[in-house]
Amino acid sequence: KNPTDPASDKNAALEEAWINWAFDAQDNLRLGQVRVPFSRESHVGTAVLSLAERSLANQEFAADKEPGALLWGTLDEGAWEWFLGLSNGEGKRANNTPGSDRNGLRRGARLVWNPLGPFRPEGPAFVTLDGGGTRLALGASWMRNDDSSGVSTVTPGSDTETRGLELQAFTGPWSLMADAY
Repeated sequence: KNPTDPASDKNAALEEAWINWAFDAQDNLRLGQVRVPFSRESHVGTAVLSLAERSLANQEFAADKEPGALLWGTLDEGAWEWFLGLSNGEGKRANNTPGSDRNGLRRGARLVWNPLGPFRPEGPAFVTLDGGGTRLALGASWMRNDDSSGVSTVTPGSDTETRGLELQAFTGPWSLMADAY
């Protein structure tokens, strides 16, 4: 058998694999298939989404998992969350296109403030029902793609830059999540 060259064979792709190093209780480095940090909705796992699918806006603007690196952590006992990411910018299951002059990277940053204490964004909408209280998260994100081949961008073939704001709140049986791009 001839060995498969993943750069030229579209059938060879890494679906889901990563390794995470925790430097201490707050700081981590993840390598593998990562999401460049952008939008709150894209960082909630599909198994624990409150709705059956991600929104159309999230599918259009937020990047899916790509080969890359993610540096992330928390500050002030979870009051702040920070994320810095770098990926190949080609999209899920895609290697850089051989011979293409569009071999840049996708970069992103996200900062979240949890003024009422640490916040877990995934899980059922009623996460504060049993314990009482309210949780609130406010965030901002930025993403730039210098390898815009047409995935997660409204302008294929162009360098793109996207900014976002996010809000999530839980109180008793009520839940609200909003992303603006």
